[in-house]
Amino acid sequence: MTRYPIEVFWSDEDDGFIAVVPDLAGCTAWGKTEVDAIREAHDAIASWIEAAASMKRAIPPPSRPADEMAYSGKFLMRVHRRLHAEMAKAARTQGVSLNQYVLYLLTERHVQGRKAAWNERHVTEFTARRTATPATLRLQCDAATFRPPRRLQLVPNSRRARGSAVSDR
Repeated sequence: MTRYPIEVFWSDEDDGFIAVVPDLAGCTAWGKTEVDAIREAHDAIASWIEAAASMKRAIPPPSRPADEMAYSGKFLMRVHRRLHAEMAKAARTQGVSLNQYVLYLLTERHVQGRKAAWNERHVTEFTARRTATPATLRLQCDAATFRPPRRLQLVPNSRRARGSAVSDR
């Protein structure tokens, strides 16, 4: 049994679950159920490691899962007064609190960065496909299987928005 973290998500396009091993670039698997996808991911991990070893490439150690309980969800950030005023005005225009607005902007930028990093990493792998051997074919990843998280939408102020990261003042 491997100790690599596995992320599983549903793919409408593939009509099944996709399992991604973030520590091993391009290591993915498909399954009709989540359990099948995870089982296939374990096989893909073994194949990935075997192929990397045969090509004398470095095999990254498994990462430790982030302990989300160690984070409070709050942090303090100082910004210039003009930026603070402009963002507060933009939030009012959108009909949301400054907290919600800043959270939306941070999340949107973070997701864009993750997509860009994912695409950059996999474009390199797609280029390398031309020289793929049967042992490495299992490691390939189709861009069509990538489903980024749905975009966040701003919602009007509500009591559920309490606990956001930045103060409205």
